[in-house]
Amino acid sequence: MHRFYVQDIDTADQVITLKDSIAQQIKNVLRLEAGDRVQLFNGTGDEWEAEISRVGKNEISTTLISTIKTIPEPSTKITMILGLARPERIELAIQKCSELGAVKFIPVISERVQGGNSGTPLRKDLTMATYCHRISRT
Repeated sequence: MHRFYVQDIDTADQVITLKDSIAQQIKNVLRLEAGDRVQLFNGTGDEWEAEISRVGKNEISTTLISTIKTIPEPSTKITMILGLARPERIELAIQKCSELGAVKFIPVISERVQGGNSGTPLRKDLTMATYCHRISRT
C-alpha cells in the first residue's frame, strides 16, 4: 500500500483532498483509481488508511477508513555526523541512515573535501520517512 505525507489532516471531516504533487503521483505515476486504498500520515505520529473516492483532473478525494496503530518512535535520537562527499554518496548515506533510525544529520567539512558540494541536499527526511514507514519527520 502506498503512503503519502499530508500536512493538514482534519479527522472531523472524513474526506481528505490531495492536491499538487501527491495528486499527480497518484493519478499519473501510480495510476491509482477510485476504490484503491492508500495510507496517509501527518508527521506527528498519526497514520490513517484511506480509500480513493474520486480522481479529478488536479485533485484526488479520499475517505478516511481507519486509524492505523503505529509503532512509536524510539526514545533514543540518533545524530549522524557525515563528512561532505559527492552529492550522490551523501544522498545514499542519508537514505540508509534514515532507514536505520537517524533523525539528525550534521555536515562536516574535512581537510580533504573538494569544493562544489555546498549545494548538496543534506536532508530528504520526508521521502525517507515515507519509504521506511517512519511516522515522524523529526
